[in-house]
Amino acid sequence: MDTGIIEYKLTTPLEKVADLNGGVVTIKRVFLYAPTNKSLAQSLRLENYFTDTTKKIQEETAAKQAKETPEQTKAREGREIVTTLAQKEEKKDEMTPKSLMMMLLMYCDNVEGLFEDFKELVTSGACYMDKNKTVTLTEHTYDSLSTKDTKGMIGEYLYHFLLEDYLDQ
Repeated sequence: MDTGIIEYKLTTPLEKVADLNGGVVTIKRVFLYAPTNKSLAQSLRLENYFTDTTKKIQEETAAKQAKETPEQTKAREGREIVTTLAQKEEKKDEMTPKSLMMMLLMYCDNVEGLFEDFKELVTSGACYMDKNKTVTLTEHTYDSLSTKDTKGMIGEYLYHFLLEDYLDQ
């Protein structure tokens, strides 16, 4: 992502969040910022969840294919060709932020760690509740996010900031 900022619209707005003037506001969107060297350790851990998960999927697929009969291999390869052609015809990207998150939820060996590392990243300055970077997302506010929004934010963050190089291949 060229801008280094993702404006993420919350599916469940955060009610009664204190603002800088001592009042309360409703937060309907947050701003995720590209990682910096300050958050390098968390960024690398998040990347590793993806690479470890894709490696696990590849290993499981290879093991499954090794057990196939020649007829099963031929049938699978035929299905893969048809699927690839259909995706090209529909101009579908193979990976989206949502499908990326679904893959991690299904295959990641440490989903809890993924969520904890993402929380550490965004509450240490990678997420703000305003575009001017004046109100950071605190741990207390993060804990108030819906799980749907947290999953969505993780998918968007990984897809746009950390995995762009992997997904372009």
